[in-house]
Amino acid sequence: GWRRGLAIAVGLVAMLMIVRPGGSDYDATVLIAVVAACALSARDLATRAAPASIPSLVLAAWGFAGSVLGGAVLMAFGPGAAPVEGVTLVYLIAAVAVTALGYYALTASVRVGQLSTVAPFRYTRLVFAMAIAVTVFAERPDGWTIAGSLLIVASGVYTFLRERRIARAMATPEGAGPV
Repeated sequence: GWRRGLAIAVGLVAMLMIVRPGGSDYDATVLIAVVAACALSARDLATRAAPASIPSLVLAAWGFAGSVLGGAVLMAFGPGAAPVEGVTLVYLIAAVAVTALGYYALTASVRVGQLSTVAPFRYTRLVFAMAIAVTVFAERPDGWTIAGSLLIVASGVYTFLRERRIARAMATPEGAGPV
Protein backbone atom coordinates (compact mmCIF):
# COMPACT_ATOMS: atom_id res chain seq x y z
CA GLY A 1 0.00 0.00 0.00
CA TRP A 2 0.88 3.65 -0.11
CA ARG A 3 2.01 3.71 3.53
CA ARG A 4 4.60 1.00 2.95
CA GLY A 5 5.76 2.81 -0.19
CA LEU A 6 6.05 6.06 1.75
CA ALA A 7 8.09 4.35 4.48
CA ILE A 8 10.42 2.92 1.82
CA ALA A 9 10.74 6.37 0.21
CA VAL A 10 11.56 7.94 3.59
CA GLY A 11 14.23 5.27 4.11
CA LEU A 12 15.69 6.02 0.67
CA VAL A 13 15.77 9.76 1.34
CA ALA A 14 17.41 9.05 4.70
CA MET A 15 20.06 6.94 2.99
CA LEU A 16 20.74 9.84 0.63
CA MET A 17 21.06 12.12 3.68
CA ILE A 18 23.79 9.84 4.98
CA VAL A 19 25.60 9.29 1.67
CA ARG A 20 25.08 12.84 0.29
CA PRO A 21 26.02 12.15 -3.33
CA GLY A 22 27.54 15.19 -4.97
CA GLY A 23 28.64 16.76 -1.68
CA SER A 24 32.18 17.94 -1.10
CA ASP A 25 33.01 14.90 1.07
CA TYR A 26 31.36 12.44 -1.34
CA ASP A 27 33.33 9.35 -2.25
CA ALA A 28 32.02 7.24 -5.16
CA THR A 29 33.02 4.05 -3.34
CA VAL A 30 29.97 4.65 -1.14
CA LEU A 31 27.99 3.26 -4.06
CA ILE A 32 29.43 -0.15 -3.18
CA ALA A 33 27.46 -0.01 0.08
CA VAL A 34 24.30 0.98 -1.80
CA VAL A 35 24.73 -1.92 -4.22
CA ALA A 36 25.41 -4.24 -1.29
CA ALA A 37 22.20 -3.13 0.46
CA CYS A 38 20.21 -3.80 -2.72
CA ALA A 39 21.88 -7.20 -3.04
CA LEU A 40 20.97 -8.04 0.57
CA SER A 41 17.35 -7.22 -0.13
CA ALA A 42 17.38 -9.33 -3.28
CA ARG A 43 18.99 -12.18 -1.37
CA ASP A 44 16.31 -11.99 1.33
CA LEU A 45 13.54 -12.09 -1.27
CA ALA A 46 15.19 -15.02 -3.07
CA THR A 47 15.67 -16.85 0.23
CA ARG A 48 12.03 -16.30 1.07
CA ALA A 49 10.97 -17.61 -2.36
CA ALA A 50 13.17 -20.74 -2.17
CA PRO A 51 11.23 -24.01 -1.92
CA ALA A 52 10.72 -25.29 1.62
CA SER A 53 12.32 -28.59 0.55
CA ILE A 54 15.73 -26.87 0.46
CA PRO A 55 17.11 -26.75 4.02
CA SER A 56 18.12 -23.38 5.44
CA LEU A 57 21.62 -24.74 6.05
CA VAL A 58 22.05 -25.41 2.32
CA LEU A 59 20.80 -21.93 1.39
CA ALA A 60 23.07 -20.36 4.00
CA ALA A 61 26.08 -22.37 2.77
CA TRP A 62 25.51 -21.26 -0.82
CA GLY A 63 24.98 -17.66 0.27
CA PHE A 64 28.11 -17.69 2.40
CA ALA A 65 30.07 -19.23 -0.48
CA GLY A 66 28.85 -16.37 -2.65
CA SER A 67 30.19 -13.83 -0.19
CA VAL A 68 33.54 -15.64 -0.15
CA LEU A 69 33.58 -15.52 -3.96
CA GLY A 70 32.70 -11.81 -3.86
CA GLY A 71 35.57 -11.21 -1.43
CA ALA A 72 37.97 -13.05 -3.73
CA VAL A 73 36.89 -10.91 -6.68
CA LEU A 74 37.33 -7.70 -4.65
CA MET A 75 40.76 -8.88 -3.54
CA ALA A 76 41.83 -8.90 -7.18
CA PHE A 77 41.33 -5.12 -7.23
CA GLY A 78 43.10 -4.48 -3.93
CA PRO A 79 46.58 -5.01 -2.59
CA GLY A 80 46.04 -8.79 -2.39
CA ALA A 81 46.17 -11.22 0.48
CA ALA A 82 48.57 -10.76 3.35
CA PRO A 83 50.06 -13.66 5.28
CA VAL A 84 48.15 -14.46 8.45
CA GLU A 85 49.90 -16.07 11.40
CA GLY A 86 49.61 -16.71 15.11
CA VAL A 87 46.82 -15.16 17.10
CA THR A 88 45.58 -13.27 14.03
CA LEU A 89 44.88 -16.62 12.35
CA VAL A 90 42.85 -17.71 15.39
CA TYR A 91 40.88 -14.45 15.24
CA LEU A 92 40.31 -14.92 11.52
CA ILE A 93 39.03 -18.49 11.97
CA ALA A 94 36.74 -17.35 14.81
CA ALA A 95 35.45 -14.46 12.68
CA VAL A 96 34.66 -16.83 9.79
CA ALA A 97 32.88 -19.26 12.13
CA VAL A 98 30.80 -16.53 13.79
CA THR A 99 29.97 -15.00 10.42
CA ALA A 100 28.87 -18.37 9.02
CA LEU A 101 26.65 -18.98 12.06
CA GLY A 102 25.22 -15.48 11.73
CA TYR A 103 24.56 -16.06 8.05
CA TYR A 104 22.68 -19.26 8.89
CA ALA A 105 20.65 -17.44 11.56
CA LEU A 106 19.72 -14.69 9.07
CA THR A 107 18.74 -17.23 6.43
CA ALA A 108 16.61 -19.25 8.87
CA SER A 109 14.92 -16.13 10.26
CA VAL A 110 14.01 -14.86 6.78
CA ARG A 111 12.53 -18.26 5.91
CA VAL A 112 10.56 -18.67 9.13
CA GLY A 113 9.55 -15.13 10.08
CA GLN A 114 7.80 -12.38 8.19
CA LEU A 115 10.25 -10.08 6.39
CA SER A 116 8.53 -7.08 7.95
CA THR A 117 9.36 -8.57 11.36
CA VAL A 118 12.92 -9.61 10.59
CA ALA A 119 14.02 -6.51 8.67
CA PRO A 120 13.90 -3.98 11.54
CA PHE A 121 16.38 -6.09 13.50
CA ARG A 122 18.82 -5.50 10.69
CA TYR A 123 18.88 -1.83 11.64
CA THR A 124 20.96 -2.79 14.65
CA ARG A 125 23.84 -2.97 12.15
CA LEU A 126 23.50 0.77 11.73
CA VAL A 127 23.74 1.30 15.49
CA PHE A 128 26.74 -1.02 15.84
CA ALA A 129 28.49 0.45 12.80
CA MET A 130 28.09 3.94 14.20
CA ALA A 131 29.28 2.83 17.65
CA ILE A 132 32.35 1.18 16.11
CA ALA A 133 33.05 4.24 13.97
CA VAL A 134 32.97 6.46 17.06
CA THR A 135 34.82 4.21 19.51
CA VAL A 136 37.35 2.45 17.29
CA PHE A 137 37.98 4.91 14.46
CA ALA A 138 37.33 8.14 16.41
CA GLU A 139 34.88 9.35 13.75
CA ARG A 140 32.25 11.89 14.66
CA PRO A 141 29.00 11.59 12.69
CA ASP A 142 27.55 14.92 11.64
CA GLY A 143 23.94 16.03 11.99
CA TRP A 144 22.92 14.75 8.53
CA THR A 145 24.27 11.29 9.29
CA ILE A 146 22.52 11.11 12.65
CA ALA A 147 19.25 12.46 11.22
CA GLY A 148 19.38 10.03 8.29
CA SER A 149 20.11 7.13 10.61
CA LEU A 150 17.20 8.04 12.86
CA LEU A 151 14.88 8.31 9.84
CA ILE A 152 15.97 4.89 8.57
CA VAL A 153 15.31 3.30 11.94
CA ALA A 154 12.00 5.15 12.33
CA SER A 155 10.73 4.04 8.91
CA GLY A 156 11.71 0.45 9.71
CA VAL A 157 10.00 0.52 13.09
CA TYR A 158 6.90 2.11 11.55
CA THR A 159 6.75 -0.63 8.90
CA PHE A 160 7.21 -3.31 11.56
CA LEU A 161 4.44 -1.94 13.77
CA ARG A 162 2.10 -1.41 10.83
CA GLU A 163 2.62 -4.94 9.52
CA ARG A 164 1.95 -6.35 12.99
CA ARG A 165 -1.27 -4.35 13.20
CA ILE A 166 -2.38 -5.58 9.79
CA ALA A 167 -1.57 -9.19 10.73
CA ARG A 168 -3.60 -8.89 13.94
CA ALA A 169 -6.53 -7.37 12.07
CA MET A 170 -6.45 -10.14 9.45
CA ALA A 171 -6.43 -12.77 12.21
CA THR A 172 -9.72 -11.55 13.67
CA PRO A 173 -13.07 -12.56 12.13
CA GLU A 174 -13.81 -8.99 11.12
CA GLY A 175 -10.27 -8.66 9.72
CA ALA A 176 -11.44 -8.27 6.16
CA GLY A 177 -12.11 -4.54 6.71
CA PRO A 178 -9.69 -1.67 6.01
CA VAL A 179 -6.76 -1.04 8.29
